[in-house]
Amino acid sequence: ENVGVWKKLFKPCASQRLFLPLILKEVDSLLYVDTDILFLRPMDDIWAFLEEFNHTQIAAMAPEHEEPRIGWYNRFARHPYYGKTGVNSGVMLMNMTRIRKQYFKNDMTAAQLKWEDLLLPLLKKYKLNITWGDQDLLNIVFHYNPESLFVFPCQWNYRPDHCMYGSNCKEAEDRK
Repeated sequence: ENVGVWKKLFKPCASQRLFLPLILKEVDSLLYVDTDILFLRPMDDIWAFLEEFNHTQIAAMAPEHEEPRIGWYNRFARHPYYGKTGVNSGVMLMNMTRIRKQYFKNDMTAAQLKWEDLLLPLLKKYKLNITWGDQDLLNIVFHYNPESLFVFPCQWNYRPDHCMYGSNCKEAEDRK
């Protein structure tokens, strides 16, 4: 249902990460990475963050920006977003078992909703305000459920934005 809407949300297939917990029902945890990601460290290092999750955390992502003065969300977003500068979904570590079990707070109803019942109503509500597709939806979800997100350092999703306007991800630059 609404397949065409989801396919056109941002870029082809980008919204698929939202549906992985519903499609891959036998998979407990998953590391989703955009196609332009390069790993310069062993992937086991990022998987280790699962061990650092507390009992409420279902996913991990890096901040969209570390420096608020150049942040996109805090300057331009027309919808709720996570934290001070939002999060980037290009690298997303997911505990899919927890995602499937959790009920999520939202701004559409007093009732908490399961993942599969939350996505389409969020899209319908915010469709005209969304720029970055599924990433914006994830920011909205984690805005209302901040206890559910583990934020890992920017070095795990280092992007051109981090060096375009100065030095904005010291963890990546200091790595030897």
